[in-house]
Amino acid sequence: MSAGLLAASHLMPLELPPSTVAEHARAVGFTQVLIYLGDLRRDVLRLLTGQGLDAGQDTAGEEAEPKIETGLAGRAYQYGQILPEGPEGAAERHWRVPLLDGTERLGALRITTADDDTRAREDMTLLAALIALILHSKEPDSDALARLTRARPMNIAAEMQWNLTPPRSYADGRVVISASMEPACTISGDAYDYATAGDIVHLSVFDAMGHDTSATLLEQATAAMSTPHHLVLDMPRVTFCDSSGLNTLLRLNRHTRADHTALTLVAVPARLRRLLRITGTDTVLTLRDNLAEARSVHDRTWRGTGVVRASCGRTRGGDGRHHRQRRPPEKTRVAASSRSRR
Repeated sequence: MSAGLLAASHLMPLELPPSTVAEHARAVGFTQVLIYLGDLRRDVLRLLTGQGLDAGQDTAGEEAEPKIETGLAGRAYQYGQILPEGPEGAAERHWRVPLLDGTERLGALRITTADDDTRAREDMTLLAALIALILHSKEPDSDALARLTRARPMNIAAEMQWNLTPPRSYADGRVVISASMEPACTISGDAYDYATAGDIVHLSVFDAMGHDTSATLLEQATAAMSTPHHLVLDMPRVTFCDSSGLNTLLRLNRHTRADHTALTLVAVPARLRRLLRITGTDTVLTLRDNLAEARSVHDRTWRGTGVVRASCGRTRGGDGRHHRQRRPPEKTRVAASSRSRR
Protein backbone atom coordinates (compact mmCIF):
# COMPACT_ATOMS: atom_id res chain seq x y z
CA MET A 1 0.00 0.00 0.00
CA SER A 2 2.54 2.59 1.11
CA ALA A 3 5.04 2.02 -1.70
CA GLY A 4 2.40 2.26 -4.40
CA LEU A 5 0.77 5.36 -2.95
CA LEU A 6 4.13 7.08 -2.46
CA ALA A 7 5.17 6.34 -6.05
CA ALA A 8 1.85 7.68 -7.38
CA SER A 9 2.08 10.89 -5.31
CA HIS A 10 4.94 12.48 -7.26
CA LEU A 11 2.72 13.53 -10.20
CA MET A 12 -0.55 13.67 -8.28
CA PRO A 13 -2.64 16.89 -8.37
CA LEU A 14 -4.92 17.63 -5.42
CA GLU A 15 -7.93 16.29 -7.33
CA LEU A 16 -6.58 12.73 -7.27
CA PRO A 17 -5.74 11.84 -3.63
CA PRO A 18 -9.31 10.75 -2.72
CA SER A 19 -9.55 8.18 -5.53
CA THR A 20 -5.87 7.17 -5.48
CA VAL A 21 -5.84 6.66 -1.70
CA ALA A 22 -9.01 4.56 -1.88
CA GLU A 23 -7.48 2.38 -4.61
CA HIS A 24 -4.25 1.64 -2.71
CA ALA A 25 -5.97 1.28 0.68
CA ARG A 26 -7.96 -1.73 -0.55
CA ALA A 27 -4.73 -3.73 -0.40
CA VAL A 28 -4.92 -3.72 3.42
CA GLY A 29 -8.67 -4.26 3.66
CA PHE A 30 -9.90 -0.66 3.84
CA THR A 31 -13.08 -0.53 1.74
CA GLN A 32 -13.48 3.26 1.98
CA VAL A 33 -11.25 6.18 2.97
CA LEU A 34 -12.63 9.73 3.29
CA ILE A 35 -10.26 12.68 3.81
CA TYR A 36 -11.40 15.64 5.93
CA LEU A 37 -9.29 18.81 6.27
CA GLY A 38 -9.65 21.47 8.95
CA ASP A 39 -10.61 24.95 7.78
CA LEU A 40 -8.27 27.86 8.52
CA ARG A 41 -10.23 28.93 11.61
CA ARG A 42 -10.40 25.33 12.85
CA ASP A 43 -14.19 25.41 13.18
CA VAL A 44 -15.12 22.54 10.84
CA LEU A 45 -13.61 19.63 8.94
CA ARG A 46 -14.28 19.80 5.20
CA LEU A 47 -14.52 16.73 2.98
CA LEU A 48 -11.91 16.51 0.21
CA THR A 49 -13.63 14.98 -2.83
CA GLY A 50 -11.34 16.19 -5.62
CA GLN A 51 -14.31 17.71 -7.45
CA GLY A 52 -14.89 21.39 -8.30
CA LEU A 53 -12.72 24.48 -7.92
CA ASP A 54 -12.36 23.86 -4.19
CA ALA A 55 -11.96 20.07 -4.52
CA GLY A 56 -14.90 19.70 -2.16
CA GLN A 57 -17.96 19.37 -4.41
CA ASP A 58 -20.14 16.28 -5.06
CA THR A 59 -20.01 14.75 -1.59
CA ALA A 60 -22.25 11.85 -2.70
CA GLY A 61 -24.37 11.99 0.44
CA GLU A 62 -21.42 11.87 2.86
CA GLU A 63 -21.16 14.32 5.74
CA ALA A 64 -19.50 17.40 4.20
CA GLU A 65 -18.60 19.61 7.19
CA PRO A 66 -18.58 17.96 10.63
CA LYS A 67 -17.95 20.48 13.39
CA ILE A 68 -14.69 20.17 15.31
CA GLU A 69 -16.25 21.04 18.68
CA THR A 70 -18.84 18.26 18.44
CA GLY A 71 -18.98 14.72 17.10
CA LEU A 72 -16.56 11.84 16.76
CA ALA A 73 -14.55 13.34 13.89
CA GLY A 74 -13.88 16.45 15.95
CA ARG A 75 -12.81 14.38 18.95
CA ALA A 76 -10.32 12.39 16.87
CA TYR A 77 -8.97 15.67 15.47
CA GLN A 78 -8.68 17.36 18.87
CA TYR A 79 -7.27 14.48 20.91
CA GLY A 80 -5.17 12.76 18.24
CA GLN A 81 -6.75 9.37 18.89
CA ILE A 82 -8.12 6.66 16.59
CA LEU A 83 -11.79 6.28 17.51
CA PRO A 84 -14.29 3.59 16.38
CA GLU A 85 -17.73 4.53 15.08
CA GLY A 86 -20.70 2.21 14.99
CA PRO A 87 -21.76 -0.88 16.99
CA GLU A 88 -19.19 -3.48 18.02
CA GLY A 89 -19.52 -6.75 16.16
CA ALA A 90 -20.82 -5.16 12.94
CA ALA A 91 -19.56 -6.55 9.63
CA GLU A 92 -17.77 -3.26 8.98
CA ARG A 93 -17.07 -0.21 11.14
CA HIS A 94 -15.98 3.33 10.52
CA TRP A 95 -12.80 4.58 12.23
CA ARG A 96 -11.92 8.23 12.76
CA VAL A 97 -8.16 8.69 12.38
CA PRO A 98 -6.31 11.98 13.09
CA LEU A 99 -4.37 13.48 10.18
CA LEU A 100 -1.11 15.01 11.43
CA ASP A 101 1.88 16.63 9.75
CA GLY A 102 4.36 16.33 12.60
CA THR A 103 2.35 18.03 15.35
CA GLU A 104 0.34 20.28 13.01
CA ARG A 105 -3.26 19.05 12.84
CA LEU A 106 -4.44 18.91 9.24
CA GLY A 107 -7.73 17.03 9.63
CA ALA A 108 -9.03 13.50 10.06
CA LEU A 109 -9.76 10.37 8.02
CA ARG A 110 -12.84 8.19 8.08
CA ILE A 111 -11.73 4.65 7.29
CA THR A 112 -14.19 1.79 6.75
CA THR A 113 -12.94 -1.75 7.35
CA ALA A 114 -14.02 -5.12 8.70
CA ASP A 115 -10.73 -5.54 10.59
CA ASP A 116 -10.36 -4.59 14.24
CA ASP A 117 -6.90 -5.58 15.42
CA THR A 118 -3.47 -4.12 16.13
CA ARG A 119 -2.31 -4.55 12.52
CA ALA A 120 -5.32 -2.66 11.18
CA ARG A 121 -4.65 0.27 13.52
CA GLU A 122 -0.99 0.33 12.51
CA ASP A 123 -2.05 0.48 8.86
CA MET A 124 -4.45 3.34 9.68
CA THR A 125 -1.68 5.31 11.39
CA LEU A 126 0.74 4.70 8.52
CA LEU A 127 -1.83 5.68 5.89
CA ALA A 128 -2.71 8.89 7.76
CA ALA A 129 0.97 9.88 8.03
CA LEU A 130 1.55 9.31 4.31
CA ILE A 131 -1.58 11.24 3.29
CA ALA A 132 -0.50 14.15 5.51
CA LEU A 133 2.91 14.29 3.81
CA ILE A 134 1.32 14.20 0.35
CA LEU A 135 -1.17 16.97 1.15
CA HIS A 136 1.53 19.12 2.76
CA SER A 137 3.65 18.83 -0.40
CA LYS A 138 0.72 19.97 -2.59
CA GLU A 139 -0.30 22.93 -0.41
CA PRO A 140 2.04 25.65 -1.81
CA ASP A 141 0.83 25.12 -5.40
CA SER A 142 -2.86 24.39 -4.93
CA ASP A 143 -5.58 27.03 -5.17
CA ALA A 144 -8.13 24.25 -4.66
CA LEU A 145 -6.70 23.42 -1.23
CA ALA A 146 -6.64 27.11 -0.28
CA ARG A 147 -10.33 27.43 -1.22
CA LEU A 148 -11.31 24.24 0.58
CA THR A 149 -9.73 25.31 3.87
CA ARG A 150 -11.26 28.79 3.88
CA ALA A 151 -14.81 29.33 4.99
CA ARG A 152 -14.74 32.97 3.87
CA PRO A 153 -12.62 35.28 1.65
CA MET A 154 -9.51 36.87 3.15
CA ASN A 155 -8.08 40.34 2.68
CA ILE A 156 -4.76 40.97 0.95
CA ALA A 157 -2.88 41.67 4.18
CA ALA A 158 -4.01 38.37 5.69
CA GLU A 159 -3.06 36.56 2.47
CA MET A 160 0.48 37.91 2.75
CA GLN A 161 0.68 37.09 6.44
CA TRP A 162 -0.44 33.47 6.25
CA ASN A 163 1.99 32.73 3.41
CA LEU A 164 4.89 33.90 5.59
CA THR A 165 3.77 32.53 8.96
CA PRO A 166 5.38 29.35 10.36
CA PRO A 167 3.20 26.37 11.34
CA ARG A 168 0.95 26.94 14.33
CA SER A 169 2.30 23.89 16.15
CA TYR A 170 5.84 22.61 16.63
CA ALA A 171 7.37 19.91 18.82
CA ASP A 172 10.70 18.08 18.78
CA GLY A 173 10.71 16.06 22.02
CA ARG A 174 12.21 18.93 24.04
CA VAL A 175 9.82 21.81 23.44
CA VAL A 176 6.22 22.29 22.34
CA ILE A 177 5.15 25.56 20.69
CA SER A 178 1.57 26.44 19.85
CA ALA A 179 0.17 29.68 18.41
CA SER A 180 -3.21 31.03 17.40
CA MET A 181 -4.17 34.19 15.49
CA GLU A 182 -7.70 35.58 15.33
CA PRO A 183 -9.67 36.75 13.40
CA ALA A 184 -8.02 34.50 10.85
CA CYS A 185 -9.36 36.15 7.70
CA THR A 186 -8.60 39.80 8.48
CA ILE A 187 -5.29 39.85 10.34
CA SER A 188 -2.45 42.17 9.41
CA GLY A 189 0.44 43.59 11.36
CA ASP A 190 0.07 41.07 14.20
CA ALA A 191 2.22 37.96 13.92
CA TYR A 192 4.48 35.47 15.64
CA ASP A 193 7.72 33.73 14.78
CA TYR A 194 9.87 31.07 16.39
CA ALA A 195 13.09 29.16 15.82
CA THR A 196 15.24 26.65 17.69
CA ALA A 197 19.02 26.43 17.99
CA GLY A 198 20.21 23.54 20.10
CA ASP A 199 18.54 23.85 23.49
CA ILE A 200 17.59 27.51 22.91
CA VAL A 201 14.13 28.55 21.71
CA HIS A 202 13.57 32.00 20.20
CA LEU A 203 10.00 33.32 20.36
CA SER A 204 8.80 36.60 18.84
CA VAL A 205 5.43 38.34 18.88
CA PHE A 206 4.91 41.35 16.60
CA ASP A 207 2.26 44.06 16.64
CA ALA A 208 2.67 46.65 13.89
CA MET A 209 0.29 49.62 13.97
CA GLY A 210 -2.52 49.38 11.44
CA HIS A 211 -4.37 46.53 9.77
CA ASP A 212 -3.43 46.89 6.11
CA THR A 213 -0.70 45.68 3.75
CA SER A 214 1.71 48.35 5.04
CA ALA A 215 1.47 46.97 8.57
CA THR A 216 1.97 43.44 7.26
CA LEU A 217 5.04 44.40 5.22
CA LEU A 218 6.60 46.24 8.16
CA GLU A 219 5.95 43.32 10.52
CA GLN A 220 7.34 40.67 8.16
CA ALA A 221 10.42 42.75 7.35
CA THR A 222 11.04 43.30 11.06
CA ALA A 223 10.74 39.55 11.64
CA ALA A 224 13.25 38.92 8.84
CA MET A 225 15.74 41.24 10.59
CA SER A 226 16.09 38.85 13.53
CA THR A 227 19.31 37.30 12.14
CA PRO A 228 20.62 38.85 8.88
CA HIS A 229 22.78 41.93 8.46
CA HIS A 230 21.32 42.59 5.02
CA LEU A 231 17.57 42.83 4.36
CA VAL A 232 16.33 42.72 0.76
CA LEU A 233 12.83 43.72 -0.36
CA ASP A 234 12.12 41.95 -3.66
CA MET A 235 9.54 44.24 -5.30
CA PRO A 236 8.80 43.32 -8.97
CA ARG A 237 5.16 42.48 -8.15
CA VAL A 238 4.37 45.76 -6.38
CA THR A 239 1.85 47.45 -8.68
CA PHE A 240 0.71 50.29 -6.42
CA CYS A 241 2.28 52.46 -3.74
CA ASP A 242 0.91 55.64 -2.16
CA SER A 243 2.05 57.90 0.68
CA SER A 244 1.30 55.15 3.20
CA GLY A 245 3.62 52.79 1.32
CA LEU A 246 6.38 55.40 1.15
CA ASN A 247 6.02 56.03 4.87
CA THR A 248 6.34 52.30 5.53
CA LEU A 249 9.57 52.11 3.50
CA LEU A 250 11.03 55.09 5.37
CA ARG A 251 10.04 53.64 8.76
CA LEU A 252 11.61 50.33 7.80
CA ASN A 253 14.77 52.16 6.70
CA ARG A 254 15.00 53.81 10.14
CA HIS A 255 14.50 50.45 11.87
CA THR A 256 17.22 48.74 9.81
CA ARG A 257 19.72 51.55 10.39
CA ALA A 258 19.11 51.40 14.13
CA ASP A 259 19.65 47.63 13.97
CA HIS A 260 22.87 48.03 11.90
CA THR A 261 21.22 46.18 9.03
CA ALA A 262 21.59 47.12 5.35
CA LEU A 263 18.29 47.59 3.49
CA THR A 264 18.11 47.13 -0.30
CA LEU A 265 15.10 47.41 -2.62
CA VAL A 266 15.40 45.07 -5.61
CA ALA A 267 13.62 45.05 -9.01
CA VAL A 268 11.57 48.16 -8.24
CA PRO A 269 8.95 48.74 -11.00
CA ALA A 270 9.35 51.84 -13.18
CA ARG A 271 6.25 53.56 -11.78
CA LEU A 272 7.45 53.17 -8.21
CA ARG A 273 10.99 54.29 -9.16
CA ARG A 274 9.48 57.47 -10.60
CA LEU A 275 7.55 58.09 -7.37
CA LEU A 276 10.73 57.57 -5.32
CA ARG A 277 12.61 59.98 -7.57
CA ILE A 278 9.93 62.69 -7.44
CA THR A 279 9.72 62.53 -3.65
CA GLY A 280 13.48 62.30 -3.22
CA THR A 281 13.13 58.99 -1.42
CA ASP A 282 15.57 57.36 -3.87
CA THR A 283 18.37 59.37 -2.24
CA VAL A 284 17.62 57.74 1.11
CA LEU A 285 16.95 54.15 0.03
CA THR A 286 19.31 51.77 -1.78
CA LEU A 287 17.92 50.41 -5.07
CA ARG A 288 19.35 47.54 -7.15
CA ASP A 289 18.16 45.97 -10.39
CA ASN A 290 18.23 42.35 -9.22
CA LEU A 291 19.25 40.04 -6.39
CA ALA A 292 22.58 39.20 -8.06
CA GLU A 293 23.55 42.88 -8.07
CA ALA A 294 22.51 43.26 -4.45
CA ARG A 295 24.62 40.24 -3.61
CA SER A 296 27.70 41.55 -5.35
CA VAL A 297 27.48 44.89 -3.55
CA HIS A 298 26.91 43.33 -0.14
CA ASP A 299 28.97 40.18 -0.65
CA ARG A 300 30.43 40.24 2.84
CA THR A 301 27.03 40.09 4.49
CA TRP A 302 25.16 38.03 1.88
CA ARG A 303 25.21 34.88 3.98
CA GLY A 304 23.24 36.82 6.56
CA THR A 305 20.66 38.16 4.12
CA GLY A 306 16.91 37.94 4.60
CA VAL A 307 14.70 38.34 1.51
CA VAL A 308 11.10 39.55 1.83
CA ARG A 309 9.04 39.38 -1.35
CA ALA A 310 6.61 42.28 -1.39
CA SER A 311 3.53 42.18 -3.61
CA CYS A 312 0.15 43.70 -4.27
CA GLY A 313 -2.00 40.72 -5.23
CA ARG A 314 -5.43 39.20 -4.92
CA THR A 315 -6.83 36.79 -2.38
CA ARG A 316 -8.15 33.35 -3.16
CA GLY A 317 -11.61 33.27 -1.65
CA GLY A 318 -13.70 30.29 -0.76
CA ASP A 319 -16.33 31.54 -3.20
CA GLY A 320 -14.03 30.86 -6.15
CA ARG A 321 -13.40 34.52 -6.86
CA HIS A 322 -9.87 35.90 -6.70
CA HIS A 323 -9.13 37.64 -3.44
CA ARG A 324 -5.37 36.72 -3.14
CA GLN A 325 -4.38 35.91 0.47
CA ARG A 326 -3.05 32.73 2.83
CA ARG A 327 -1.59 30.60 6.18
CA PRO A 328 -4.87 35.62 10.74
CA PRO A 329 -5.96 38.36 13.85
CA GLU A 330 -6.10 41.39 15.96
CA LYS A 331 -4.87 39.44 18.97
CA THR A 332 -2.06 36.91 18.98
CA ARG A 333 -1.55 34.17 21.53
CA VAL A 334 1.71 32.29 21.64
CA ALA A 335 2.50 29.63 24.22
CA ALA A 336 5.64 27.56 24.62
CA SER A 337 6.39 24.85 27.13
CA SER A 338 9.79 23.21 27.55
CA ARG A 339 10.61 19.97 29.29
CA SER A 340 14.04 21.20 30.27
CA ARG A 341 15.38 24.54 31.37
CA ARG A 342 18.83 25.91 30.94
